Amino acid sequence: MNNFWTKLHKLRCPKELLQFIIEYLDNRTCPIEINDLLSDVLDVDRGVPQGSVLGSVLFLLFHADLPTEIPSLQHTHMYADDVALVIDASPWWKSTEVITNIQKIAQQTLNELQS
Repeated sequence: MNNFWTKLHKLRCPKELLQFIIEYLDNRTCPIEINDLLSDVLDVDRGVPQGSVLGSVLFLLFHADLPTEIPSLQHTHMYADDVALVIDASPWWKSTEVITNIQKIAQQTLNELQS
């Protein structure tokens, strides 16, 4: 989540709003239910509450810099919790380069999430 707080700071998020978001995402728990069996309550320290009104807004804020992180993208469409990246297929070598960069960024993001 440190990366998210850094992004919110760069977006000049007011301290009061930042504090609200921190409190909103802090100390969350949930059980898991499968076939009418309920697990013990588990701590949740990643993501946002599914189906929450703030979830979509926080997703968009977190990914707001995506078009600048991958400048060779022709279009980036973001809505709710989905992102679509549009790459021009010509010339083919340019597309290969863009896809390689996207893979690197995706791997960096996964590494950050696992640490």
